[in-house]
Amino acid sequence: MVKNDDARHVTSLTLDLKKVSHNLKRIRTTVGSDGVIAVVKGFGYGTNAPALSKRLEREEVDYLAVAYVDEGVRLREDGISARILVMNPDSMTFEALKKYHLEPTMVSLAQLRTYMNWRSFSESTPQRIHLNFDSGMHRLGFKEEELNDVIDILRLTENIEVATVYTHLAGAESSSLDHSTLKQFERYDTICTQLRAGFKGSPLLESFKTHALNSSGVARFPNHKYDFVRLGIALLGSELSQNDWGLEPAVSFNTVVSQVINVPKNEGLSYGFTDASTQSRTIAWIPVGYADGYPRSLSNGIGRVCVGKGPERFMAKVVGRICMDLTAIDVTDRNVRPGDPVELFGEEVSLNEVAAKAGTIAYEIISNIHQRVVRK
Repeated sequence: MVKNDDARHVTSLTLDLKKVSHNLKRIRTTVGSDGVIAVVKGFGYGTNAPALSKRLEREEVDYLAVAYVDEGVRLREDGISARILVMNPDSMTFEALKKYHLEPTMVSLAQLRTYMNWRSFSESTPQRIHLNFDSGMHRLGFKEEELNDVIDILRLTENIEVATVYTHLAGAESSSLDHSTLKQFERYDTICTQLRAGFKGSPLLESFKTHALNSSGVARFPNHKYDFVRLGIALLGSELSQNDWGLEPAVSFNTVVSQVINVPKNEGLSYGFTDASTQSRTIAWIPVGYADGYPRSLSNGIGRVCVGKGPERFMAKVVGRICMDLTAIDVTDRNVRPGDPVELFGEEVSLNEVAAKAGTIAYEIISNIHQRVVRK
């Protein structure tokens, strides 16, 4: 019988927790703030949420943040005791919020009223909540004109603490959108000022903390750091790595060569017989494809990978169409054998490069790595 450990998929996604700690320290030092909300939604951006969260808890971040209640429940079941902020809790999950000591974000008047009604029948001890205001992204969040309603609703209770008030930036990564981003800051500042005035005299309400900056916002608007910064993919070494922050890539996507073949000149390969060459070629097939999360848009010479280790390593371009489970790379005039290591992104091929060539963003690439890929 084959043991499970011997039957694992040979393609892996490796998370280097020491580098995560290094990146967190670098950001704290550069920004000059210890106030950190570590975003670990989407299974830790597709990596290993429990391992990542335990390391960040050890590094004493102020909060872990997830999108949905079930993500927070899983972290609690994995032994995480840090404060967990839930960005989009559904009313059907309020009991789970209470049971697992998760802190909900309120994003609309209807949701806030539903939550307050639920609490009046189920809970009397003070509960921490968070308020998300829409400053221009037009996604989740209270509207600016609803601010007085929020104040009136919350001032009627004595067992709610507003832990933070925050907003989401829509284009912090793009200098062409700076005018709109600065308008978002202005709206957000106005909202916070009016909230503090409206909550005056209610200590549990008026002492809230603030946060607006995501990973790209931290790099481009450090003077707007507020009480907390929200860090997600920057902890993995991406996004801010395009700047001189000294971050290190903490995630690598790796596989090995499965087979090496010769392809005659003027013949294409893979589906559609594409990407023919006027020269004969040596082609290596690697056991990773779009089902694993390696984008099909990197086909026909667009993508590249790093083959081998040490001084003998080299870059090889993707050739032909990427299949569901396999990808071909050109290793002509190289001494490549089955079992040789291949890096899809990591130290040698940056995640940002892969995303740019695939016509998308690093967030999508890493969060789309399939669960059959082994997490290390």
